[in-house]
Amino acid sequence: MRLDNDSTVTQEQIVDWVYGEARNVFAITVQCDIGLDNTLESIKSFQKSKFNNASLPIDNPRTASLQEWSQHFCDKVWTPPRRYRFWENQWTFLTPVFATDKYNYNLSSECILPFIWKDETVKEGAFSCVYKVRIHPAHQKHELKEVRAPWSSSSQSSCLCLHTWQVAIKEIRVNRGEDKAGTEREWEREARALDDINGLNHEHIIKCIAAVRMGNNRYFMFPWANGGSLRDFWEATPEQTPNADIIRQAIMQFRGLADALYHLHNFEGEAIAQDGEVPTGKITDVKVQVEEAAVMDEASNQSIRHGDLKPENILRFLSDQTSMDPSMDKRTHLGVLKLADMGLAKRHVVATQDRNCLTSTRYGTIRYEAPEAVIALKGQGRSRLYDIWSMGCITLELIIWILYGNKALDGFYKQLKGDSQETQFFEIQEDGTGAKVHRVVRQWMDHIQKTDPECAQDSAIRDLLELVRTKLLIVDLSPHRPSLLKGKPGPDLVPPDEGEDKSNHRATDKKNYRATAKSFLESLDAIQSKLRDENYVLTGKERQNVRLPVKASSSFLSESDARRRKKTSIPGIQVPPEHTANVSIGRTVRADYTLPPLEAWEFPVDNTFANEVLAQLGRQAMQPRLSVSATLCDRCKNLNFWTGGFAMEYRVLDLQERSKICDFCRMLWGVYTKPGATKGSNVRFERIESTLRLSGSQSLPVLSIFRSPGKWEPHAP
Repeated sequence: MRLDNDSTVTQEQIVDWVYGEARNVFAITVQCDIGLDNTLESIKSFQKSKFNNASLPIDNPRTASLQEWSQHFCDKVWTPPRRYRFWENQWTFLTPVFATDKYNYNLSSECILPFIWKDETVKEGAFSCVYKVRIHPAHQKHELKEVRAPWSSSSQSSCLCLHTWQVAIKEIRVNRGEDKAGTEREWEREARALDDINGLNHEHIIKCIAAVRMGNNRYFMFPWANGGSLRDFWEATPEQTPNADIIRQAIMQFRGLADALYHLHNFEGEAIAQDGEVPTGKITDVKVQVEEAAVMDEASNQSIRHGDLKPENILRFLSDQTSMDPSMDKRTHLGVLKLADMGLAKRHVVATQDRNCLTSTRYGTIRYEAPEAVIALKGQGRSRLYDIWSMGCITLELIIWILYGNKALDGFYKQLKGDSQETQFFEIQEDGTGAKVHRVVRQWMDHIQKTDPECAQDSAIRDLLELVRTKLLIVDLSPHRPSLLKGKPGPDLVPPDEGEDKSNHRATDKKNYRATAKSFLESLDAIQSKLRDENYVLTGKERQNVRLPVKASSSFLSESDARRRKKTSIPGIQVPPEHTANVSIGRTVRADYTLPPLEAWEFPVDNTFANEVLAQLGRQAMQPRLSVSATLCDRCKNLNFWTGGFAMEYRVLDLQERSKICDFCRMLWGVYTKPGATKGSNVRFERIESTLRLSGSQSLPVLSIFRSPGKWEPHAP
């Protein structure tokens, strides 16, 4: 590099500065091809104005302020086209490096991600999609994995391995009318929950490597599960007989999953401040889904529950040797199982909950949801024990698969479904006040216990089945321990731990309550301690005459279903028996067509359907029929619902007074006074897409906003 004789900066100083602080800036400048002299003068100017690598990225010159560029870039040398070229070239040098000590990445939409390969197979979900990519080794600081290249031979001599890192990218979708603000809130919520879960550092919980905000896109990055899911593992074996290795591995891995649940359910975070205040920092960030009623142990004021446990969300991680050696039968190597898809995980903070506000929202997969997700059992809300029920379902499925294979498991699902639309492991009682374990589930458990050779003596399968029957698939939740929330007495969902003094419980109460994660873990510890006995792991008894349960003549409908088939009748409507609703799918049971609770309704924007209806009925059919105008107060006359983030807040006493003179305030007051609405000194209403809703733990809808046909269609920012 040549410097002028009158320069006060030496060549060595320029070189040292470039090498130490501005290598990217120098390379970008050279790429812009502005000539040697202009390059030198620009580098000197950059050093003087302290424009270095830390100053990148610089904003688009076509949209950024002129001052931002002029303080570093000489107008004479850096014409608008050259400035734009610098802005474009910078992204080549700003590809992120994923480090072990960094979790959040806020990237520009122009940023180039360091992915050198992407699998064309994409797993689609309702809220996201997942695909596999490989990261360039220079752009990650995590543990390297050797991955056989697709073009390499399986022979050792010609094996070509790429030192790349495989990860799963979970891309969050924009749902419900392209509601970007809503998607941002959900992404932020999930990112915070996953960061907290990372803190557990548990072997059987998948870690989120990075939360990436890139322009309008939102991503999460996880290690790639090279063994697929537990469901994939089951489906690879249509038929089988019990295998000692599989039984031993399954019990040890499920013991690990139980331990993971125990740590989630007993999460130890920062302490809650006095007077219901939430301290600054992470705790404020994780006040998520406050409508979810939660109950905490006396020893812990916070917890996390998964909320969507199923075989698809339990991932298999195989060792490099198992995953890459073609001679090894992957069907007999379970690998390490990890809980995944924690997007529905809820972290509960006592100070944010209200026991009077119970949820009716259904987040999890229908098959594995607990009875309390469908019906409020004696006023009880949803807690961590929801996960225990789900694990009971999965454990029973594991037993069926171990004994008979996946084909038998499919048969179990068909019998469980019967004439219903869904396959839950419980059914609703006829009066709608409670639930019980589904008769198909009970029959399969009875059949296995009485007829399968593995249950003819003390064995791992028999003890595992007994665990499911007596501790996991239990509808009743202990009602006796007082709730700690806000000092109010009330039903609690956490049964006494084993060995705990039960003197405070009613002597006449002989019900069996669902286990906690601790009890689940202790039971599996007891089973695992016996695995040294080969005869306990596998009895080895003859299985030639083993038969599966036969479908009963009742088609396994619940008792109320069977009666409903005979007497369902609605005046003026003929309902064929085959179309009669099955209450076991989790709907309200007083009538086949009873609507779900109002707070659980969703209001999707569907203008296509509305236009089709108008085409049939005519526009006059949709015109208001009232000739009397509404009486509005001055505030309501000037409301603009389509203002970005529209919300309005009142003092409760003020709204009550306004309701006497204003029709709209009267409607708002009517919603606020409904049973279950969140009460307080203030009341807030906010627009969510095209619906005005009462804010709070019970987000009740107030009204839907629509436009007249042919009028301007507003778009909420």
